[in-house]
This record gives sequence, structure tokens and C-alpha cells, in this order.
Amino acid sequence: MSALKNFSRSLIILSMAALAGFGCSSGGDEGPGLFSGLQEEGVLEMTLETGLSGLVDGKEGKERQPARLLIERDGGPVAYDIEVRARGNMRRNFCSFPPLKLYFDEEALRSEGLSGSGELKLVTHCQDEGDPWVLKEYLAYRLFNEISNRSFQVQLVHIRYKDSDGSLPGGRHYAFLIEPKQALAARLGGSIVEPAEALEALQAEEYRRFVLFQYMIGNTDWGLEQGHNIELVQVGSESFPTPVPYDFDNAGLVDADYALPHPSLPIDDVSDRLFQWRGKSLEGFGETVAHFLSKKSRLRAVVETFEWLDASERDKMLRYLDEFFQIIERDIQDNDWAGILNQPNGWS
Repeated sequence: MSALKNFSRSLIILSMAALAGFGCSSGGDEGPGLFSGLQEEGVLEMTLETGLSGLVDGKEGKERQPARLLIERDGGPVAYDIEVRARGNMRRNFCSFPPLKLYFDEEALRSEGLSGSGELKLVTHCQDEGDPWVLKEYLAYRLFNEISNRSFQVQLVHIRYKDSDGSLPGGRHYAFLIEPKQALAARLGGSIVEPAEALEALQAEEYRRFVLFQYMIGNTDWGLEQGHNIELVQVGSESFPTPVPYDFDNAGLVDADYALPHPSLPIDDVSDRLFQWRGKSLEGFGETVAHFLSKKSRLRAVVETFEWLDASERDKMLRYLDEFFQIIERDIQDNDWAGILNQPNGWS
């Protein structure tokens, strides 16, 4: 194989329009950050006390409000005076309780030896009757952790909400924290690519994994053009950035009641898979498929062993994953994959 062909397999060339407007920003301070300081095996127990009506009734706004966060640690509970606000787009309109953003005092964090940003995204429950969607979305992040280390880490949380005004009932729900993008970039020894200047290519294997993963979980809610639900990370001295996905609540694997495909797409339900390839060549795609096949038992185990989700919901997720593996467990040439994956259920 020629040197030129070897080089072409290391990147994916994209149309100028597809990625116009991206440039780099720093990955942030060195040293342990807030998110890594909160990571632990299993579930992190927390209590958030604030005016809940301000979050629920004012979820369309972006105003911060004071809150007190109590985190259970091995050495005992640790209390933080923080600020909190509602965030999100689709979930704000449908869910009775919005996703949240937590703002920690950075001086207090530095006194604990923690560097970087004091902001954390908290993905919360949607409706009061249960938490299956948030747990299933958490698992989607965990699945991509198995596919690539260039992925957002997440921390499962069991959180008690306490209304400081005493006007709304609280309750306990599952949620999860997402690694901040600056922490992701620092962990990978890279930097975040922000809208600034034109970019023509992505790291090839990481892009192939990105697209096949989105197909695996049935997620079409992403776009290269505006960086929709994607962060681009420039890792080390690599010539081109890596796309890192996030926000999977619209995926067929999660199957949230409010999830709908975009009306411009040729599918009727989010459970219908669609292969959204944007590259100019599928060369090397067979290697990507082989990588997913090598992870099959581990991916199934992530779901099977997740004790916090009802067995019936786990079974639904496993059936959806098994349908994906049925599709890719065939001897297909690179250039044939686009046609195969866009057949109904992957079959001709």
C-alpha cells in the first residue's frame, strides 16, 4: 500500500460546508478537576436543597438561584454552597423537571486542591413516575466509553431534592453528572475545537466509530454543520480532530416518550436506525465493524449488569443491541456498508 493511501486511511475528508467555522481553544488547567474529584464506583449519593418552584416554574429562564449541595463521601458528608439553574432544550418543553447546571465556587474548589471550571451538567429525571430514561441515557454514555476512550465520562448519582421554600414535595431520583468538555480535553491531552475557522477533515477511525455508534443506539439527533450534540477535540499532534458525541435522550435505545426524528429524515420513529455517513470514502469501515464485534460481549455486559434499571428495560435495550449485531455480523466489503445499513432493519 502506498504512503499516500496509508495517510488517507488516517483521516476522513469532509465537505467544507459540513464543518465550516471551527477553531481551537485550550483544554484548561492541569491537575485534578471537580468532576474527577467526584467520581467513584457505583452511585454517588447527594442532596440538593433549593427553591424547587424556581426550577420547575422558571425552567424556561436561565437565571441562577442559590442552593446547598450535600455530597456523601467516605469520610462523611461534604456541603457546598452553590448556584443552580435549569438548562436543556427539548427536555425543558416536555419534562416536569428540567436538566440542571451546577455552579461551584471556584475559590472554594481551589482550596480543596481542585482546578479547572466549577460548572457541572446534571442530567435529571424527566417525569415524577420513574427514572428509566435517564438511566438508559447514562448507559448510552457507558457504552461509548467501551467503544472509545475519547468519550465523555459520566457519574451516576442518587439525589434527594429538598425544597427550601417548603411549597413543593421533594423526592429521590437517579441522575448523572457529565464530564466537562475542558476536563475531557485535558484528560486526552488535547484542546476543544470551537467555531472559528474552516476545517476539512476528521480523524478517520474515530469518526467511523462515532457514526457506527450513533447507528447502533439509533440516534440521529446530531449534526456536523453546527456541532450539534458533538464536541471536537484536537488530540496531541494529530492533524485532525476527533468528534465526541453527547446527549442521547433522542436515541432509539433510550426510547423516551417525547423523542421524535427530525421531519427531514426518512424515518418515522427514533427506533428506526439511519446510517448518517458524511465522509467521502468508507475505506476501513470493515475494521471499525470488527472493533464493534470485538466489544459485543462487553457492551451487553454493561447493560446486563446494571442493577439500577428494571430487568424489563434492560431486556429491551439488549434486544435493540442484538438487532444491531445481527446486521453487522456479515462479511461485507467497505463500500457496501452504506447500502446495507440503510435498508429497513439493515436487511435487503
